[in-house]
Formats: sequence, C-alpha cells, structure tokens
Amino acid sequence: MNYLIWHYTEALADLFRIWMDFVWFVFNYFSISLLAKTLFYPWKRIGERRSKFFDPTFLIIDFIMRTVGFLFRTIAIIVGSVAVLLAVIIGPFFIIGWILFPIIILLLLGNGINLLLR
Repeated sequence: MNYLIWHYTEALADLFRIWMDFVWFVFNYFSISLLAKTLFYPWKRIGERRSKFFDPTFLIIDFIMRTVGFLFRTIAIIVGSVAVLLAVIIGPFFIIGWILFPIIILLLLGNGINLLLR
C-alpha cells in the first residue's frame, strides 16, 4: 500500500518536475531567446574592419556575414522550437503511462496466471 501512495503522490509530482526541467533544458540548450536577440548579428562575429567612411568591401562582407548569421540562427531557432514542442507533447504520455503502469502490471499478471491455469 505504501508503494501505491508513493507512486501516485511523490513520484508523480517528481515526474512532473522532471518533465518541466527537461523542457527548460531543451529550451536553454538551443539558446532560443539569445538566438532571437542576436538574429541579425554577423555569423561568429566574422567581418572586416572599416578602412574609410564608405567602404564597399566592408558593406558586402558585412551583409554576407549577417545573412549567414540570420540563416543559421533561424535554422537553430526552428530546430530548437521543434525540440521544445516535442518535449512538451511527449511529457503527458509519460505521465499517463506512469499513472497506468500499476494497473497494466496487474492486468498482465492476471492474464499470465489465467494462461497458466488453462
């Protein structure tokens, strides 16, 4: 009886916290908020130093590096968002599985005993 009380109280609350920690980890692993803030920055801060007021070489390289940075950051934001969405969607299935796990074990045990008695 103590197991069932633990299973449906403490363990269920811990499982929910683990799920929320996992979602937080995935969100921060991909640094989605930081990538959104730096969306138009040059990629890896690669660029040229401006030699004069109007420098066409600087403008072209700066534009290319900002475009590359935008593309890579956009792809990372999309991949990270999909990973967070999957973590959010898959979590309830684990919680439902945790709730049903003792019932499934009892049903399988009863089915096994039933097969032995035939």
